[in-house]
Amino acid sequence: MTQTQYYVPLNVSYEVDVWGRLRRGVQAARAESEASEAELRTVQLSLTADGATYYFGIRGLDAELAVLDSTLLARRQSLALTNARFTAGVDNEIAVRRAETELATVEASLFEAQRQRKGLEAALATVTGQTASAFTLAPRRGPLNAPQVPASVPAALLTTRPDLLQAERLLAATDSRLDAARLARLPTLLLNGFIGPQAADLRDLPRISDNYTYYLGGGISIPVFNGGRLRANQQIAQARYDAQAAEYRQRALVAFKEVETALADVQQTAAQLAAQQRALTAARQAGRLTLERYRRGLADYFQVVDADRITLNAARQRVQTQANQLRYTVQLVRALGGNWE
Repeated sequence: MTQTQYYVPLNVSYEVDVWGRLRRGVQAARAESEASEAELRTVQLSLTADGATYYFGIRGLDAELAVLDSTLLARRQSLALTNARFTAGVDNEIAVRRAETELATVEASLFEAQRQRKGLEAALATVTGQTASAFTLAPRRGPLNAPQVPASVPAALLTTRPDLLQAERLLAATDSRLDAARLARLPTLLLNGFIGPQAADLRDLPRISDNYTYYLGGGISIPVFNGGRLRANQQIAQARYDAQAAEYRQRALVAFKEVETALADVQQTAAQLAAQQRALTAARQAGRLTLERYRRGLADYFQVVDADRITLNAARQRVQTQANQLRYTVQLVRALGGNWE
């Protein structure tokens, strides 16, 4: 007599992680996720540093425009004085034309600085997610004061640098992948089975609640015929680990170089500013003395022009160096991963 039995099995299979291969795979996935988070922080830091660089560039141009505005006023007064002396027959037309030339030269420099400011303003609008036409930054003619930077910073700060953290997490992930590839060559312990309702009539299956069939078993899988493929996978994982280790060492060297360069730039710029301040003070004093001698008829206008030009160049170089000092400070913060504290 033939009897037909129907059942609906629920198959279950479980691999016992005897050697830790699956655990290493989970660790690799977690490290890769952390590397992705570090990559996001790298992009955020880069955008923030770019925005700060553009902002301080604009403020540097504001300071330079203030110098040019005051120089433009002095050039107009000088032109008026020269015209008056020419009308009185004290000076010649050459002095008038030189005064007009110097005035036009300052005006051209003023327009060029305004053009550069517009370009930096548009760049700042881009990194802040706004259109250039809808973004404006009001001028500020205040002093450019850079923060006090320590003479040295601890190397441990580099551990917070996101691109270096990303490289370290990727190295940890490839190390876990390498271990998983090595452990894949070892025997695997598998547990499997099934459970489900059983009935003689197919229509009774949904109503059966106490007649179940089940099976539980296990076995060991030994990769005999896949040994070559698994060995090749391990060699590939080893090559990836070596490449990632080299990438991590290279990023670490670049990070140290960037920090040392930025620190040197900040420190040297401070010394440069002190020298430029002395030069500017002396140039202004020489300019006042030369102008006084010109008014008394003891010097010609060419000496006044040279003195004024030296003073203007010294003033512009000073504010440009101050802007560079702020830019170098931003580069230092960026090289340290966001802060030096």
